[in-house]
Formats: sequence, C-alpha cells, structure tokens
Amino acid sequence: SIHGDALLAEALHIDLQLEEWSTQLPEFWRYESLISNDQLQSAFDGRYHVYHDLWISKLWNHYRWTRLLVNELVLVQMDRLSLFTPNHDMQRRRSLKLISELASDICVGVSTQFFNENFHQSEDTPQPQLSGIFLVLWPLGIAGSATGVPQALYQWVIRMLENIRHRMGILQALTIIAAIQAQREGWKREASSTLKAMIRPDST
Repeated sequence: SIHGDALLAEALHIDLQLEEWSTQLPEFWRYESLISNDQLQSAFDGRYHVYHDLWISKLWNHYRWTRLLVNELVLVQMDRLSLFTPNHDMQRRRSLKLISELASDICVGVSTQFFNENFHQSEDTPQPQLSGIFLVLWPLGIAGSATGVPQALYQWVIRMLENIRHRMGILQALTIIAAIQAQREGWKREASSTLKAMIRPDST
C-alpha cells in the first residue's frame, strides 16, 4: 500500500540518519572493542568495550537499541508489501544482519558496564548501582527478543537477567524474561510456518 511504502521509506531514512550520526561523533565518543581474558564468561562473546566514560557507553547502547527497533520496523513493513523486489530482499538481509550486530554490541556494552567484574566476585563486593541496572534492563530485553538473533545471544541475555533477579532482587527482570521468551517462541513459530509454506508440495 501507499501508506506502507511511506512508512518503509521513513524507517529507512531514520536508519540512515542514525548511521550518519554514529560516524560523525567526536573522537572521545569512540570506543575500542577488545578480547576479554575473563575465564568465567561474563563478557559476551569474549569481548568488551573501552569507553571514555560510563555515560558515553550508555548513550551508545541507546543508539543501538533505537536503531535495532527501526530495523525491526523495516522488516515489519516489508512483510506487508504487495510487491517484493530483489532490492527489498537485499534490504531485508541487511536489516537482519544489522539487527544481530546491534544486539551483539548491546550485550557486549552491558557486560562491560556491569557484569565483567561484579557478578563473579564475593558477596561482599559492592554491586553496581541500582539506577545503572535499571538502565540496562530495556536494552537487554530488546537484544534478547530481536528478530533472528542467535540462540547463544538469547541464552546469554536470559542468564544475565536471571543474575540481576537473583543477586539484586529486581523483580522486573522476571517480567522481561517472560516477554523475551514469548517473543522468541512467536518468532520461531512464524519462521517455521514460513518454511513449511515454502516447501509444501504443489497440490495441483
């Protein structure tokens, strides 16, 4: 529909603006992605980020989940197109790849901020400030429930939220876990139905 085409075009325009924003930041906003020596696997994918300060790391994660949701919207609008062209297929693949990359960077960023040291030390070790923990619940929920993310990422997010619940007593983590699991199951059912429709033999 015309309305759907307009929404898709607007979502793609916003994604482009976000990409441009990320490439035009001053130098002290940049970060390094390094290999972790953490043997307890609290760092996601064996990586961690080095930021100028904590607030910049949080703003990067805001950028990531925002752009991830924009690309989720791109996928939704593409599913509603009456005519699906090769260019649309290329964009769909690009959005899926970008969603996985952004979700991965969210997890690395979150583990850098809070889990890399604190979750595996003694009970006497001061925990991260609760205000900071509440700020990572939303990005974790978005990353864990995103379309097409690997099973390993999904499981890591669930494990981190369970850590938050058990070590800090934040009940909201349980609500987010339930929402992620429901979203994941819904996505798997939809993907299965699509695959069955594609391979169903012609009845004629």
